Amino acid sequence: MISLLLWVPLIGMLAMTLLGHRVKAGRINVYVNAAMLAVSLVLAGQVWGNGPIESGDSMLRVDAFNVYLIVLTAFIGFTTSLFSAPYMENEQVHGRLTEGGLRLYHAMYQGFMLAMFLVLTANNMGLMWVAMEGATLATVLLVGLYRTPESIEAAWKYFIRHRAAVLRGRAAAECRRACPDLVLAVRTFSRAESRGADPRLRVPAGGLRHENGPRPDA
Repeated sequence: MISLLLWVPLIGMLAMTLLGHRVKAGRINVYVNAAMLAVSLVLAGQVWGNGPIESGDSMLRVDAFNVYLIVLTAFIGFTTSLFSAPYMENEQVHGRLTEGGLRLYHAMYQGFMLAMFLVLTANNMGLMWVAMEGATLATVLLVGLYRTPESIEAAWKYFIRHRAAVLRGRAAAECRRACPDLVLAVRTFSRAESRGADPRLRVPAGGLRHENGPRPDA
C-alpha cells in the first residue's frame, strides 16, 4: 500500500506531462488527488489495525505518527486541486498562461505531491534528503510559473532561502554531534535567562551533566 501511495502521483505526473496542457486537465488532477486521499485513508486504517507498515527492504515506513501527516497532506492536495482547477482554466482562457505553462503546473503539482509523500514515508536519511530536494525544485518551478520578472525573482528568493535554511540545519546537526557539551551549555544559559536568573553559569566541578540528570546551578 505504501508503494501504491507513491505510484499514484508518479503516474499522475507522467500523465500530466502528456495531457496537462488541456483545458480539462484540472479535473484529471482532481481525480488523481482524490485517489491519493483514498489510498492514504486505507493506509491509515491498516496502520490503525495492524501497526506499523514497512516496504522496500525497510526503506519506506508508515507508523501511527507519520500516517496522520500523510492523510493531512493528501487532504490538502485534494482540496487545493479542487480550487485550482477552475482558476487555471480561467488563466488559460484569458491568455495569462500558455499550454506549456499549464502542462508544467499540473506535472509539477503531482511531482510535489510525490516528493512530499516520499519525505513522509522515507525510512532512510539519504532517501529523505533526495525527496526534500525534489519538493524544493518542484516548488521553485511552480513559483516561477508565469515567467515574469516578479515570479522569477520570487522563485530565486525561495530557492536561496531554502538552501540557507538547510545549511543552518546541517550545521546545527553537526554541532550537536561534535560538541554536545556546548549545546547543553547554550540550553542551560537560555533556561537561566528565561527564569530571570543570573545568566552567568557556574559549572560544577564534575562538568556539565545531561539534561535528564541534576541541573547545574544557575
